[in-house]
Amino acid sequence: MVKQHNSIINKGLKKGLGLMLASICLIGCDSISTGYDDFIENSANEIDNSSQLTSVQADTSDEGSVMESSTDDFIDTRLVPEQSMVENALLAKEEITIDEQVFSLSQNFIQKQQAFEVSVDTINMFEVEEFDESLASEFNFSTDEGSIVLLHATITNTSDETFYFPIEELRLSYPGAIIQNYPSAQLYPMESGNLAQILLANSGEMAPQTAVEGYLVYGIGREETEEILDLGSFYLTVVPPRQSLNEIVGLGSNPLGDELPLYLPINNENGQQLLLNTTYIQDRLTTEWWGNKEIIASEDLNASISTDDDVKITLLRAEVSDFTPHKSYEDAFQYFNYGQVIVSIEYEVTNNSKNDLLPIDGRASLVINGDEISDDYVLINEMYGKTLEPGDSYKAVKTFALDKMTYADYWQGEDVYISINVPTVEDSTGESSETSETLSDEESVSEDLLAEEVLEESKIEYYADFVWSPSYQFFVDEAFELIPWSEREKIQESEFDEDEEIDIDENSDEE
Repeated sequence: MVKQHNSIINKGLKKGLGLMLASICLIGCDSISTGYDDFIENSANEIDNSSQLTSVQADTSDEGSVMESSTDDFIDTRLVPEQSMVENALLAKEEITIDEQVFSLSQNFIQKQQAFEVSVDTINMFEVEEFDESLASEFNFSTDEGSIVLLHATITNTSDETFYFPIEELRLSYPGAIIQNYPSAQLYPMESGNLAQILLANSGEMAPQTAVEGYLVYGIGREETEEILDLGSFYLTVVPPRQSLNEIVGLGSNPLGDELPLYLPINNENGQQLLLNTTYIQDRLTTEWWGNKEIIASEDLNASISTDDDVKITLLRAEVSDFTPHKSYEDAFQYFNYGQVIVSIEYEVTNNSKNDLLPIDGRASLVINGDEISDDYVLINEMYGKTLEPGDSYKAVKTFALDKMTYADYWQGEDVYISINVPTVEDSTGESSETSETLSDEESVSEDLLAEEVLEESKIEYYADFVWSPSYQFFVDEAFELIPWSEREKIQESEFDEDEEIDIDENSDEE
């Protein structure tokens, strides 16, 4: 439950065949057999007067987007075959000898960012016994055996604007890797369904509210394969899309999203943990998988506060968790001798004001039992400097690291007061986007007074305060272990009885 405090301060194939292809290319095909030609012909006749392809489809005028073998026989590279067809074709590929399938999983692993989603729903890893020398570069120039990872993935544009997704940058890697693996065109065994080829045929262009699906294949060298199997996981480096083809990929702050890893498992144990991770707030600890969380309290809140200048701040979700870091991240928590409790909040800023805002640059704080805790910038996985223009919204995450002993002694069970502030963008003179226009007309004000007012007005920030009363699932006991919250009263009563017995014994000795 959350209470709101209003302490807000300041302010195609042209027509026929085209629509048919547009409707089927994202949902796959059951076969690409001789019956496919009849199906195309009949469907094209039925929709002869339909509209042209949307921009999410590859432009059929581009060379290579439709692979023609003759006038009456062609295969559209955008058609997505069944998984079994791709696997069989891979096994039958002459240049590669596959020994066995190392791992297979059909589960949805999804990364949601500001304007897009990347989803992987099947993972297959095959051990490669040998391969032709011409494919050495596809296995990082390994001269020995290696492996192939086959993924079925979907990219979705969840925004209202067209963007360009850099599918060629969706690299496969793992912690400590020296070399990253790019999607391979040579290893993909069929003429259609290659997600990288589908998007590259149209420069990665995706229209608003559209999705493109297909397969991705990665070749991995022997040493890299062994390391991935030892780790039990790998990740895809997700680079956010560009708003135009003139932008440089991965340079600077991107309002559409951030470069983040999407972790995927290569064993069932990690598969279960990574599926749990998708249900948590996507802070840096989760997205970069610094360790494992155990939820102490979590709640969807959706509580909103609007300022006088129509900046709405909505507290979407909050969670408290016991966190155990992986060994490689233990140093980041070296000052927490008894462990750490993590609080993460997710909120949305809706800008209906005249100012440009900086939703990530603002600070957030907690007050628990009278103690104030500030958010930790090290635990933020988004870049500062993102501008939120009037009429737009942005979701942000802030994270707080709490000492576990102090949490157990003073903070657990208490209400959590949450304060969020959002600053405005300042121009090179230090003026806010709204203030500069207002003050430029005040020519009668002395230069010193004007400078003073500019300095004051440039500090415009929007604040919202909330109170969260968590429904706690677990209690941290004296040994810093988690026990069900319902059992805390029994433990407390037992401790009280022990204290009474000690007092009685001490009094008896004195007599």
